[in-house]
Amino acid sequence: NSNEDLLQHTLLQHTNTRGAGSSWLQLFKKMAIDSHTDFRQISFDDSNLVIQAAEHGHGVAFERHSFVADKINGQSLERPLNIGLHSEYQYYLITDPDHVESAPVKNVLTWLNKESKEFILGNQSALRQINWL
Repeated sequence: NSNEDLLQHTLLQHTNTRGAGSSWLQLFKKMAIDSHTDFRQISFDDSNLVIQAAEHGHGVAFERHSFVADKINGQSLERPLNIGLHSEYQYYLITDPDHVESAPVKNVLTWLNKESKEFILGNQSALRQINWL
């Protein structure tokens, strides 16, 4: 369960590291691992495929906690290193000015707030155990 151990495994990654998942290279930089280190890697176009590959033993994935929390809690996946990166990206709910106060927009906003609060409350213990780099 060390940096060196990590590099002995195939690293599974989403090809779109800007929006879908954090990049291994970002993590390596935070962990002071040389980005020119030779490692095996498999890339996928979909985070779900990255997660499925990890579940089937094809390597180690680096994915958002929100994507894998249920699988970790259900023990189909395990976190070998207790580290994480905060996302550099933010998401916004946007609409045209005429619909800001509409019922459908308010319903979506209410649902998003409810889901995020439930996720945070349900995962507080696990999130506190992560060493955020």
